[in-house]
Amino acid sequence: MRQSGDEEQEQVSREATQGSRLYETAYLSTMDSQVNEYHRGDRPRERKWLVLGVLLLCIVVSHAPLVYGHFAFVEGGISKNNIMIIMVLPFLFLILMVSSIVTIHRLLNCCNPFSITWFGEKKRSDVLGVVVLSIMVLVVNAILWQVFERLHVPMRGSMIISITYPGIVLLSLQTLRIVLLTPIVEEIFWRGYAQDVLQRTFYQPLGLFAQAVLFAFVHMMDLPGRLSIFFLGLIFGIWRYRKRSLVPLVIAHMVVNAMYCVRFWQDHLELRMVRITHDYRAPLEQLCKPLDNIPNENAMPHYTRAFELLVEKSKELDEADLKAWPINLSHEKISLLLNWISSNKQAIAEFEIGAKKPYYCREYSKESFGDIILPPLSKARQLVLVVLSRAKMSAIEGNFQQSFSSIITCYRFGQQLAGPKPVAEQLVGLAVKERTIEETYQILKRTRIDDTYLKALQYGLEAVSDKSVAPINFSGERLICHDLIQRNFTDDGTGGGQIPRIVIEHMRNPSLYLRRQGIPLLREDQALAWEKLERRQTIRLTDEVFAHLASIKGRNPAELHRSGRDVEDIIRQSTKDNVFLLAIIQAYTEAYHKSYRCKARKDALNVTVAIIRYRLEQGDPPDELTQLIQAGYLDSLPLDPYSDAPFIYNKLDSDFLLYSLGPDFDNNGGTRSIENGDIAGGDDVFWPLEDN
Repeated sequence: MRQSGDEEQEQVSREATQGSRLYETAYLSTMDSQVNEYHRGDRPRERKWLVLGVLLLCIVVSHAPLVYGHFAFVEGGISKNNIMIIMVLPFLFLILMVSSIVTIHRLLNCCNPFSITWFGEKKRSDVLGVVVLSIMVLVVNAILWQVFERLHVPMRGSMIISITYPGIVLLSLQTLRIVLLTPIVEEIFWRGYAQDVLQRTFYQPLGLFAQAVLFAFVHMMDLPGRLSIFFLGLIFGIWRYRKRSLVPLVIAHMVVNAMYCVRFWQDHLELRMVRITHDYRAPLEQLCKPLDNIPNENAMPHYTRAFELLVEKSKELDEADLKAWPINLSHEKISLLLNWISSNKQAIAEFEIGAKKPYYCREYSKESFGDIILPPLSKARQLVLVVLSRAKMSAIEGNFQQSFSSIITCYRFGQQLAGPKPVAEQLVGLAVKERTIEETYQILKRTRIDDTYLKALQYGLEAVSDKSVAPINFSGERLICHDLIQRNFTDDGTGGGQIPRIVIEHMRNPSLYLRRQGIPLLREDQALAWEKLERRQTIRLTDEVFAHLASIKGRNPAELHRSGRDVEDIIRQSTKDNVFLLAIIQAYTEAYHKSYRCKARKDALNVTVAIIRYRLEQGDPPDELTQLIQAGYLDSLPLDPYSDAPFIYNKLDSDFLLYSLGPDFDNNGGTRSIENGDIAGGDDVFWPLEDN
């Protein structure tokens, strides 16, 4: 009887199990039937496109914070606001993506029953899947790396945060987000829902491919980085299509992201060894101040006020208009020019007060290092242009007193930027003086001026010439170079160190922003040269370079040429091909020649004014320049810095030819170098001016 009861119980159990299996089979059959009907188009086509539209809208909305952050808080690959870039916007992105998941889930359940399979039937298969998926992604990345290296297109990830010192707390939060939160949310969204929506809307393999494309597209990286993300999405999508389980994808995604974060932390720890131990700004400020420093005699407050009062020119006035002789402009542009001059009366008045002060020195100790090496003097150029425009308009009206007063004001401002200041600031001063001299030559050519005003101009130019000041001064640059070293090299505490790896990687493949600024890609041999740099040696070479530059202070190009030396050779030999120093001081050679050519143009202007005065009195130019001394128009003849002899002068009937040998040190008979530029093969001709 007991055996009979057991048999009945077993039979009942078998029937229950069979019934459960039949129910499950019927349920799955119904699900498959609904899916097939959906793909055959038995359900309304409009509903499919509605679901697809909602998916795309969710992608746009959820990724909007990241796009906004990229354009609002990142410049040149460098974060301008770590809190927004690391915490606020990425976490807002995750919140919006979770909201998108909820929205799509509800919508899909309205259209079709939908569920996510977290685990497969065989747990061992899921564990093996994590290993296989991780290895596949890393292998594909390694292959892509090799391919793009051979194509000279280095792969790099998003280096937005890497070089901005965000701090341990922010980095920890970022790691938590990248390793734990992002893989969970992204896998549920992309492989869980997005892939399913795309496979239901399109042919299944096409939907799988489409999710990988979209997944790569929304990651803001360069082409190699996006290809890497695409293959990750494709590999994960195939697993989802074949195995359905999602947990292996999440864990594999975490592993891949963790590998990225390991390198990220290595870079951060290396960057933390870049230590700012010395403040070179205060010594630089002290160096630039005169010995008899009187704060009230500093022109800086007046120039600052003038820059604040400056009214920008109309966009209809371009550079060519400001360079042209005003009466050659249209009536409309002359009116715009006059209005621009009139609207800047207050700014010009402050500018003139500043130019009368004995010196100009910025408060470097209160400025950022970036403002020191790249001085914020863009408004200074605009102000100089409006003052020079007033000088030309005044000359046309016959008001030479105001015209030449404006000329002297601009030249004094340029002269105040000379001395032991950063070379970038001195170059601005040279540009101001060159433009002032150029406009003065135009006034001399196009107007008839009485001797009284010419004499005042000549005396004014002589008064602003400080013969004790070398045309270019590199002493302040030594401090700047040492500051650049401590900001770009690690410091191991014993004086050693190197440039961090990630900085060199950033130089290997600059962002599009930096490329537009003229930063080129490093070749592999150049990158190796940067990697070999050593901090201690670079400091020693820096001191040697500036010791050599100090030894040629005040020695003009002609003196160096006679001794068989050249500034470029001196710099290159001193640096011993140290690429860091060469990158910093490569502009010194140009600055050196610009300074002496500017000095030559200014001295030649003084001679030109003396010749014109002589011609007014005698009717013809002098036969020789020495006659200017005999007649009292000059005390002595200035020397050409490229020959150490007076400028070359030839009388041409009622006109004359005046020129310098220029940087090629050859007398080319007054043949102009190309635009009087830095290209050898001609002379620097001061007079007569070219017709254009």
